[in-house]
Amino acid sequence: MVLAFSLARAQTEYSIEIRGYTWDHSTITVRILPQQNMTWWKPEYLNASLQGISQWNDAMQEFAQNNPSFSFLSDVRFVPTISYEVVSGFNVYMGWIAECASEEVIGQTETTVKFPCHSMNSTVCLSAKAPSGHVMTEVDMQNIVVHELGHVIGLSHTNISRDVMYPTVYYQETVKPLSTLDMYGVAKLFELATTGACPEEDLVIMPQSIGYSQLEIAPENVPSQNLTEYAIRILSRPEVFIIVVTLLIVVVAFLARQRKKLT
Repeated sequence: MVLAFSLARAQTEYSIEIRGYTWDHSTITVRILPQQNMTWWKPEYLNASLQGISQWNDAMQEFAQNNPSFSFLSDVRFVPTISYEVVSGFNVYMGWIAECASEEVIGQTETTVKFPCHSMNSTVCLSAKAPSGHVMTEVDMQNIVVHELGHVIGLSHTNISRDVMYPTVYYQETVKPLSTLDMYGVAKLFELATTGACPEEDLVIMPQSIGYSQLEIAPENVPSQNLTEYAIRILSRPEVFIIVVTLLIVVVAFLARQRKKLT
């Protein structure tokens, strides 16, 4: 009975790793550096970064409103500025490179921490293309931006595969929502920051009273696409293209055999 109870409890626990530091102020300024002179640059990447930032701001507001004990989270905001040159004085610098070195690192965040556990500045590097040849769409880029901003604010990863803070990226056609688990992790980090204390644990377990759910994304933060664009995105993916070509070859071969039988 004890074993059964332990397994049942483990299955209902939602946890997220934290990095042990966050910001000692609630307004986090972000300098976005578009690479408009590069041949691989897409204007949609700038949209994705702004929509990802807005997605975070909305999620923190919603979580604070629904959980009065964490109402202070409503004061935490990312404030973006677009610039074509690096200017000092910002908390976060977000930029892009043509291609990442590894399929596992299509986004990377490096943070400088001051004693005892406060972030000084962060650099977010985003890749336009993966080594597999996959070129990031606006949806891909927004998912990567949202994930990396989680690292900026002090989160690490969760083992919930449908969560945006899951360590493995799956290219998909929809933007991943942030979750109550992500917000709870951020709330606990800022709760400690207000007291001047540093996290003693590297794992935050969300209480069952809150419950895991994904937070709604505002329509203006969802990349627009019509049916034609959607179809092109699907067919342009290398893995899908190979399947389609293979099926066409099979169909052509089958029809050729049928024609021979008739003659």
